[in-house]
Amino acid sequence: MVIAAIASILLVSATAQVEKSGSKYAMSLTFETLLTEMVNRSVISSLPVHPYTCKQMSSYDRASTSPADAEKWFANGDNGQYLRTITVDGRSEHVMFDADGPGAVVRIWSANPAGTLRIYVDGSEKPALEGSMQDVLGGKGPFPTPLAAERSRGFNLYAPIPYRKHCMITTDGKGGIYYQVNYRTYSSDQPVESFAAETVARSGEAISRVCKELNAPLPDVGMHILKSQTIPVRGSHTHTMPAGPGVLTHLSAKLEAKNRSQALRSTVIQIQFDGERTVWCPLGELFAMGPGVAPYATWWTNVEADGTMHLLFPMPYMKDAIVTLQNLGDEPVKVSLGATFQASSPDDGWMHFHAAWRDQYPIHTRPMQDWNYVTVTGTGVYVGDSLSLMNPVPDWWGEGDEKIYVDGEKFPSHFGTGTEDYYSYAWSSPKTFAGPFNAQPRCDGEAKDNTLGRTTVMRTRSLDAIPFKGSLKFDMEVWHWKECDVEYAATTYFYAKPGAVVNIEPDPEGAARTLVVPPPPPPPKKVENAVEFEEMQVAAATDMVGTEVQNDFSPGLWSGGKQLWVRAKQVGDFIELTAKAPDKKPHVLSLYATRSWDYGIVQVYVNGVKAGEPINLCSGENAVKATGSMRLGEFTPENGGYSLKFEIVAIDPKAAAPKTYLGLDCLVIDPAAK
Repeated sequence: MVIAAIASILLVSATAQVEKSGSKYAMSLTFETLLTEMVNRSVISSLPVHPYTCKQMSSYDRASTSPADAEKWFANGDNGQYLRTITVDGRSEHVMFDADGPGAVVRIWSANPAGTLRIYVDGSEKPALEGSMQDVLGGKGPFPTPLAAERSRGFNLYAPIPYRKHCMITTDGKGGIYYQVNYRTYSSDQPVESFAAETVARSGEAISRVCKELNAPLPDVGMHILKSQTIPVRGSHTHTMPAGPGVLTHLSAKLEAKNRSQALRSTVIQIQFDGERTVWCPLGELFAMGPGVAPYATWWTNVEADGTMHLLFPMPYMKDAIVTLQNLGDEPVKVSLGATFQASSPDDGWMHFHAAWRDQYPIHTRPMQDWNYVTVTGTGVYVGDSLSLMNPVPDWWGEGDEKIYVDGEKFPSHFGTGTEDYYSYAWSSPKTFAGPFNAQPRCDGEAKDNTLGRTTVMRTRSLDAIPFKGSLKFDMEVWHWKECDVEYAATTYFYAKPGAVVNIEPDPEGAARTLVVPPPPPPPKKVENAVEFEEMQVAAATDMVGTEVQNDFSPGLWSGGKQLWVRAKQVGDFIELTAKAPDKKPHVLSLYATRSWDYGIVQVYVNGVKAGEPINLCSGENAVKATGSMRLGEFTPENGGYSLKFEIVAIDPKAAAPKTYLGLDCLVIDPAAK
């Protein structure tokens, strides 16, 4: 559906009740009914008929026990932290998830899935699902895309795994795996049909239908076009929706202005349902786009190439709904506003839709802190959020973990492994992407493979929505590699019963503030006589050793602004590279490398000969540092060049993350002294 370029209010009335999900009223919950619930938008605006709690198990650093210990509270060894390791048929399996039922696993994420994933249900010794962890989570196993997919290096599975009594998830993958598992737990008397080995084959039709709906998330509805709207500087327009009871099922808008990026921030939308203001948000950020047009499509949000924005969260009300657009900027704006209305009588569990926006600039990144997205007191369901930020440097900004406290918890029931992990991608990837429930619509650093400038990320929820009876508090760690000033602007989406108290107030000053423009990055350093490892040819490597060219985390860190990142899996893995010699005479070779918290101890060989003692490339802390020049010795070229082999020989026991990676910056080839 495309909204016409002229400004409009689009209203479609229907006398029929909002369609109710079969899964919502089913006596027994099954894989198929949960799939149906996933794509039925009407369910999310009511309290669950089948009450459940939603929690998360993850590989967060277990040193984080209390905010009273600030250093450990922000510990960053968020991988390989399993519940335990068990032995099955002589093999070691790492337990990532273990919970009693009745319940359902509703999301599994990993940055580096490895080995065989096994899901054991109801105490059975035989897995109900078994397969390559990378394939199962990446859409190459039993669940097709978009139920499972790799997006910007993050692997995601959204297919539900219901269980009646118990569920345990393991992997036999080696190395420290980053993982998150979100799951529901129902009341003890809730009937659940457990997932079994034959479930996928039996449910082929349901899987195909749901995948088709998730791949085409924007419904085609009728429209009625009304008059245009131009909002003057500091002016506003108010629109009264049809009288209730009813539901706004589809809200859409398009904004035109000379400086559209600024106008999308300084034009604010406010919605009042039944006399209660529940939405106050910059227009662009209500639609999870941030300032500036960034086309993308998810299940709950959608932005077209021409800037038309869609929000598909249902918004029920009993009496009235009033939408106000306010222009806090310095130029007139033209807005097209659309809404689809369905007349209905909400059930007893209905709630008001909320969107709260919090912005702060500057946020100084030292000391590290928990930054509150929102705190809600009342009864409701948390359904998603977006984060629009400005990063003034290329260094990575998002090591911070989410911490979600439900109903007064002292320790968060959702403790994550990194901000990009929460938003379902990985490894600080600047590549834009969009899936049904997660997206990175914008990253200004994508072209240069860094995160300088503005980034917008979002995550919305369906089966992993979080109910709360008394309160919900959402904090995100501000954990940046560099001391600097960043801007965070978070929009949170949730439903709540009338009377809920939200700690975020309208912020006209923040919305009207001129957008911060980051400075250009400094030019990369260049080491004299350097041969860059990222430009060398790989002559040999152990199976499964991965390589990737990384750009500077910090300006001036690497020669040419890049390094070759080598992801060895275990001790004994190696990579061999070749470098041309400038002549046939002997040379002194010097290595420039990187130290990081998850790097191993490496032995270097030149032309098959050991070049000194092993080098410890582990920083022993949450830091990435350049080694500077390390002399390997004097060598004579063979076959016109040098063969350089790097073998992982050990792991530093003091490593913050005991892994076997290494980073290679450059090799300097100088003439040997006569």
